[in-house]
Amino acid sequence: MQIWSAEIKEIEKYLEAVKDRFPELEKELKQLVMTDDPNVLLLYSRRCLEVIITDLYENELRRPRGTEPLKGIIDKLSHDEKVPSHIKASMDGVNTLSTFGTHPKDFDPEQVKPVLNNLSTVLKWYLKYKGSPITTKTRIEESDIEAPWNEFKKEGKLIEQQKLFGFNKFKLLSGILSAVILLALAGVFVYPKIFQVDTLRKLRTSGGRIALAVIPFQNMSNDSTLNYLKEWIPESIVSYLSNFSEDLQVRQPESIYSLPENRALTNNASLVPSITALISQKLDADVIISGSMTKTGTGIIVKTTLINTKTEEVLRSYNVEGNPEVINPIIDSLSQKIKDYLIVSRMKKGLNPEVQSFISTSSPEALKHYILGKDANSERLNNYDLSNIIAHEEFLKAVRIDSNFIAAYLSLIDSYTDKELYDSAKFYCLRLYVRRNQMPPQLKLQTEIIHSGLFRMPYDCIKYLNQLLELDDQQPGAYFSLGNWYRVADQPDKAISVFEKSLEIYNKWGVKPPTVYNYIALGETYCDKKLYKKAERLYKKAERDFLDNQTVTWYEFQVSVEAKDMVAEEYYLKKFITLARESSRSEFYIAISIANVYEAWGYHEKAEEYIRKALILPPDSPVDINVLAWSLIDFGTNINEGLELADKALELDPHYYPTWDTKGWGLYKQGKYKEALVAFQKADSIAPKHDPEVVSHIQRVKKAISDQKNN
Repeated sequence: MQIWSAEIKEIEKYLEAVKDRFPELEKELKQLVMTDDPNVLLLYSRRCLEVIITDLYENELRRPRGTEPLKGIIDKLSHDEKVPSHIKASMDGVNTLSTFGTHPKDFDPEQVKPVLNNLSTVLKWYLKYKGSPITTKTRIEESDIEAPWNEFKKEGKLIEQQKLFGFNKFKLLSGILSAVILLALAGVFVYPKIFQVDTLRKLRTSGGRIALAVIPFQNMSNDSTLNYLKEWIPESIVSYLSNFSEDLQVRQPESIYSLPENRALTNNASLVPSITALISQKLDADVIISGSMTKTGTGIIVKTTLINTKTEEVLRSYNVEGNPEVINPIIDSLSQKIKDYLIVSRMKKGLNPEVQSFISTSSPEALKHYILGKDANSERLNNYDLSNIIAHEEFLKAVRIDSNFIAAYLSLIDSYTDKELYDSAKFYCLRLYVRRNQMPPQLKLQTEIIHSGLFRMPYDCIKYLNQLLELDDQQPGAYFSLGNWYRVADQPDKAISVFEKSLEIYNKWGVKPPTVYNYIALGETYCDKKLYKKAERLYKKAERDFLDNQTVTWYEFQVSVEAKDMVAEEYYLKKFITLARESSRSEFYIAISIANVYEAWGYHEKAEEYIRKALILPPDSPVDINVLAWSLIDFGTNINEGLELADKALELDPHYYPTWDTKGWGLYKQGKYKEALVAFQKADSIAPKHDPEVVSHIQRVKKAISDQKNN
């Protein structure tokens, strides 16, 4: 590793910022970050400086660049106050030392580091000067991603480690069970309906603006020449914050100055705590902002405190240092910090308590896009495709605004997973995973959970979810996710316990669960334990929370079949068909969904009846064709026809892994074990690596091949 590698990483941050905005500068920076040669580094550092200075000279001084030396142009820019003195010093530093690269002479490689540091300072100032935002992007070493990526892509790596789990996944095109698996994979951040629909709109119409008052600041410097700032700073902050009146209700200075308490406050700093309470009561303020000034050797420090008037709790404190002769930048910086904090705090109040603790951004804009993404997710059941696209775009915007916004990253990974773009999900997961040790405990565990779901074993997810609940045992989404992983690991009793705990918390909060799957996952587990009456009661409650929901009705139909309740079976069968037709489901979908229920519980004649209906209703997509193929093979109705349909589906979409699994299953049933193994391994190579059914099929066919050799 080169001695200037840290400085190169810093330069790469600015390369991202200039992309597609400053093509000439981008070209030179690309050459700079790609070389390890110290002479070349100095050469391209100088070229970068030339691009910047030429732009400033021609556009700010309105003069052609010509052949004038860089030193002379830097001096002119400084003389005409186009660059501040500290930037001129950095420009001079780059210009002086970089000549060793343009006219090679002996020099110490250590001198490359100050050139790159000075260039970084110039780049940061230049981009701000040009009004171009700098997106801080943490660089991930290739080895950080490639090592785990290649390890888990090795053929059979996961197969050798994965144990067999008793997890039966019907291949329904309805996606009912796949949604449960998705929730288990992505952990807490998948449950979108904790966010009420259109959260931002509700915030704006609820009348819940934060009322605040800024009281006179205290001069703690013993320098009477600074007394004018005691009122100037608060008035400037009020003026700044008043521009954001949609979110903040700012009490004007005259309201405060007219109070008798203000006079005592101005004259005695020790009275601030007691008088603050009186002022807040009279002005009906939620937050009081107080502050003081102290002198340093070269300037002043402005200290500011935000106080919750209801609890007298200090919400946040800020210290800003600067030159008292140029006070406006100090005040603007302070006002911006206060505004961002207050708006983010207000937006977070509109979210569920469980979600609030995971918000890790101080950017209102990033949080806005994150909430918009969650709002879009809450509409998934109404318009899945459109809402998924909108949510994905909003999460991307949030991440681009604040690359350290971990919750937005996790939701972005979830959206990739939801669209079955597993490579993208894994890539972003690895970018996040290498930063986990710098995260707060809860976010670190969330990252571990996501990583485990995409790359590792169910038991890892269980371990990290339990650790997450040790930190905070009031997270219903975490309990729900834990329950799903217990089901994958064939531990139904533990799954029931945590599923029930999840629903208890939602009930305590007075809100319904985010999706019907919070009920369905528990109901299925009840049925696994033959607790049919409990499942029936649970689905009745789900009916009340999710009125006329097709998915709930399908499960109620399934429970009635399992429980041999013929009256309920007929009722829910008719209701399911009605609801499915009302939601424009195809007759093929309806027939195959019913057939799967009957076949699963041994009613082969009834299953065959609906399979025959499906056969005369030709499917119109490779997914539908695979569903029919699987049914013909798994039910044993016609394995040859099922394999023909599987091949047809693979011609239309060779990348849909369940069809390869279906083909392998048909070949396995025909005793063609080696061909079956090829198909199963193909399915595994393109499937998300957590699919236990594919792994189970591979283990089964390998055992059959081994037994065949031994006999």
